[in-house]
Amino acid sequence: MFIQIQNTKLNKNNQFRVQTMPAGVKEIKARGWNLSDCSFKELAKELVNNSYKDLDGRNNKKGKQYLKEGDNDKARDYFDMGIAMVASKRKDGWEVDDILEGTKVETWLMRFWVKLENNNLML
Repeated sequence: MFIQIQNTKLNKNNQFRVQTMPAGVKEIKARGWNLSDCSFKELAKELVNNSYKDLDGRNNKKGKQYLKEGDNDKARDYFDMGIAMVASKRKDGWEVDDILEGTKVETWLMRFWVKLENNNLML
């Protein structure tokens, strides 16, 4: 089980995840946050255990390789798969602030779009 803890009073650097509630309270105190300012949310198992970084252009060896080789169609396919994956998760009820492997869902989506735009892969 993982718990996402978010400080509702902060705009940036306002969340983290832990495996137990005591670890969360300890981290809240270490960061100097007030416990009453924090919200707690149990994360679905697939939010934590699945490996979605394989689809991200920065971390995807195949996507990088296809861009380097000039195979824009295949590279575009990888980035489109990432956008579709994020859209599917959002449809399933994930929020943009949910953490997916240490990164907000909205950040994942932005990475895919930026890769498409920066490499002139938009159709």
